[in-house]
Amino acid sequence: MRYAGWLGILLLVAQSAGAEATRQEQFEALKQEGDTTRALAFVEDWLKSSPDDPDVYVTAANYYIDASTRSQMTVNTARRGNFDVSVRREGENPQFQLLDPKTKKVVGSIGSETVVEDPEIADKALEVLLEAHRRFPHRMDISFGICYHYKEAGDFEHFIQMLDDATSYAVAHPEKLKWMKNAPLSDKPEEFIPRTLHEYCKQFMALQQPEEEEHARRVAEVAVRYYPGHPYAYNDIAGYYSFRKEYKKTLEYLMKAHVVAPKDVLVICNIGHIHDVMGDKAAACEWFQKAQPLTTDPDMKENIADAVKELCGKKKAKTGKR
Repeated sequence: MRYAGWLGILLLVAQSAGAEATRQEQFEALKQEGDTTRALAFVEDWLKSSPDDPDVYVTAANYYIDASTRSQMTVNTARRGNFDVSVRREGENPQFQLLDPKTKKVVGSIGSETVVEDPEIADKALEVLLEAHRRFPHRMDISFGICYHYKEAGDFEHFIQMLDDATSYAVAHPEKLKWMKNAPLSDKPEEFIPRTLHEYCKQFMALQQPEEEEHARRVAEVAVRYYPGHPYAYNDIAGYYSFRKEYKKTLEYLMKAHVVAPKDVLVICNIGHIHDVMGDKAAACEWFQKAQPLTTDPDMKENIADAVKELCGKKKAKTGKR
């Protein structure tokens, strides 16, 4: 008889899982029918009956967003006139860049923005996500989903506050962190979280606007505060100062990145590049030479070899005679 209680618990768990699967199927059917009124009512009832299931909150929030918004194309640039367009892939997502037709330098980007058509329903999405974050702070997909919401809404102060809150929790409870469907993170927290913050920095910096560059700097400062042993954030802050042509500050942060990651090829090359920009070609030569044996990537090896040839040509020839 002692096993009867356990059997009852297992049956309840199985029934609960089956019920959730049935609800998901019913909800998908309502969405396919395009019956927004019934779908919204269904979602609200689902939330009330499953308050301890984080994925129900995610499903509800996603539907509130879909039901209240539409996407439209945007062009981000401070320049006027004609442009060339290049496509650059990062993972599965293509990024469209605007190029100056003469110099071929990046002067902007083509993207998309979300337009809210029903603010009342859109507000429900944020309310649901915030409640989910309060109940399930270990779910990083929910925390970063809220960050995305604030970012798209242009509410940077709440964005940075949530980013700080999520990162603080991640540092304090790395063993608890989960992603969608309660799956583990795709990498160790001390790599996953700084990399996520780094991606935000890249997105802001790609817009090439002073205000967006300030946003990138503040995101990087969050990363430095919680992950001082990771090089990405120092490199991002260095990039911020480089855009402002404050090259001494750029070098200062690149050296901080080098201290925590002495064999990071990108950091070493950036140090070499900034020495070149500052007019110290001898130092630039030394740094690019340091980078040469540290990479097996063929494109990077070629770029480094070109830099060494340009910066160290005479010195290299002299060394070769020995």
